[in-house]
Amino acid sequence: MDQLSKANVFLNKVGGADKAFRIVYYLSKLLSNWLEQKHRLDSASSASHSGPWAQAGPSTQNLPALIERVDKLADQLSNARYMLRFFGLPSTFESWYAACKETDAYARRLQQAQALSMFCYYPLEFAYWLHWKGIVTSRRGDSFSLWSCRCWTVYIVLEMMSLHHQYQQVLQEEGALRGSCRSSHALFELIAQYNGKPDTSLNAALKREHMVRRRQPCLVRNEQCHEDSGDGVCDGIVHDEAHVVHLLNRLHATKKQLLLRSIVNLCDLPLAITWSTEKLPISKKSIGLFGSISSLIGIYLNWKAIE
Repeated sequence: MDQLSKANVFLNKVGGADKAFRIVYYLSKLLSNWLEQKHRLDSASSASHSGPWAQAGPSTQNLPALIERVDKLADQLSNARYMLRFFGLPSTFESWYAACKETDAYARRLQQAQALSMFCYYPLEFAYWLHWKGIVTSRRGDSFSLWSCRCWTVYIVLEMMSLHHQYQQVLQEEGALRGSCRSSHALFELIAQYNGKPDTSLNAALKREHMVRRRQPCLVRNEQCHEDSGDGVCDGIVHDEAHVVHLLNRLHATKKQLLLRSIVNLCDLPLAITWSTEKLPISKKSIGLFGSISSLIGIYLNWKAIE
């Protein structure tokens, strides 16, 4: 699939369009903050050099109007994202049904709790949008936004717990794979040095092993493997080093994805906490920075998921 086709697939999805609006929204927040700081510095500089012929330059005079236009863009993008998130509730039902089929009891409870938090989040956010736009007025309208963001905070915490659980499972799979390689000592040493190395280093190391050692079979057990004949063969299934390296590459890619998703949640958590309180505990610049990092990684993950 070429890049243009991937872009069309990405933007035609609700989640993809929301992430595209999201990165522009948070970048506009950063731009607005930078312009405000520049305006304050220019104003202070003009005041310190004030005199009978001193006056603000044209760029300083135009900055307030430019800041207002950037803030208006951010407001429109925020409104568009509210509209897109109206379609988030059906995916929550899908997540609930998928969680009910999960065989891992701990993962099932986490996923169900996440779905419940989203069942509360979407109606509260929709109610706040109606209040914000004056369609439905309520004395407690502003509190709807606070409680929706608190539900989002709960979701993020549960997601981080879920990612940690998945990471532990990947480590267990790596350990099982490492222990299954009984008849290839050279590969066993290679696997022991695998963690933290990029794929290119691993492949280069494998080629060096092939040049100095004779390829030997490596036993990889599966669910149908009940006994070992002692010669590195289990039920007639023998896998060599290349196959094991393929499995390790796949686990490495999974760990990378889990790490990136963890960074996304670590960046989103301060935002959720900020909007869960009546007073903002972090600055406008920090909001723009955390949101931009989270959005860029989210776009990358969604882009890579398109086949």
